[in-house]
Amino acid sequence: MANQPIASRTLEESFTDALNIEGTFFERRCQYEISQAQNWNVRLYDHPVEFPPPYDATLAPLTQKSDLDIWAEHIADNLKLSLLIECKKHNPNLSDWVFFVSPISQSPLIRIIDINPPVTSNRLEDNLYWSARRSFWPLVTNLGFTDQALELKDDYKRWKNSQQNNGKNKQQQQFERAVNTSIHKASSQIALGTQAVIHQEQLEAEHLNMQVPQRPRPYRLQVFLPTIVTTANLWTCEFKAADVNLSTGEIDLGKVNYKKVSHLIYSFPLPSDLQYHPGDSRYQHREAKELEQMAHMAILVVQSAALPDVLTQLPSLMDNSSIKELKLTLS
Repeated sequence: MANQPIASRTLEESFTDALNIEGTFFERRCQYEISQAQNWNVRLYDHPVEFPPPYDATLAPLTQKSDLDIWAEHIADNLKLSLLIECKKHNPNLSDWVFFVSPISQSPLIRIIDINPPVTSNRLEDNLYWSARRSFWPLVTNLGFTDQALELKDDYKRWKNSQQNNGKNKQQQQFERAVNTSIHKASSQIALGTQAVIHQEQLEAEHLNMQVPQRPRPYRLQVFLPTIVTTANLWTCEFKAADVNLSTGEIDLGKVNYKKVSHLIYSFPLPSDLQYHPGDSRYQHREAKELEQMAHMAILVVQSAALPDVLTQLPSLMDNSSIKELKLTLS
């Protein structure tokens, strides 16, 4: 129906065509897939978020607001996996997201909240309390680890004319431009939502800790996995830096390896306003390793057709949590 000639469409069908582009239908389908997946629960959707929180006077001028499309959870054995999702609808005939494989071999870091066990003390009342601490754990994965991204966009009018001509005289696909606007916007939105949820969950855990009578620990470990689900085609790009012409900044067409993938990990450089939580000092000395941890966020990017399989395999992420390591293998 989407390819039906415009002149023969009813008004309602024209509505649907416009709404298809906007993406609400796609977001609802993602919610549906999660609700149907075994051992997954949609906790919230279209959840308003803001970060840094405006009640902190020093951070209030930096506060940004957005909406988190989907907040899903998987809970098992005192472990909670929070899957935070940004849905991005793009016409796969026009949009290809290309991610550059990192030249540095390293494990991406995932943000977690660790509910520390009760402290050791001679006083009985001290043994009742625990703390919720933010930290980073390494992610061992078979997914491509990328650190830069660009979207290649084809010309919409030329593609539409080709469709209306039933594909006759179809020109070779030509990309009009390479931009990073869509990927950067999606990454910024899910990064904002993730930091807001981490702060909210840490406050909730600390609030439960102060209840009288004391409540048991809600969980031992909470893992936060920011995710972008998109209809765009996903590609990884790999090349040797030595093959780039230093005079022109360009590389020969045959010296770049592209691979179409269903999912990957993207190390997104966090804007400075999203790096610090309330209580974090911007002025204290930090080692280079800690600064690097704070400055990037590992985001799982999933081509939408692979979402059901990803939901089935994601719970295995928690299998190595006893040794403070997360392991994710997706086929």
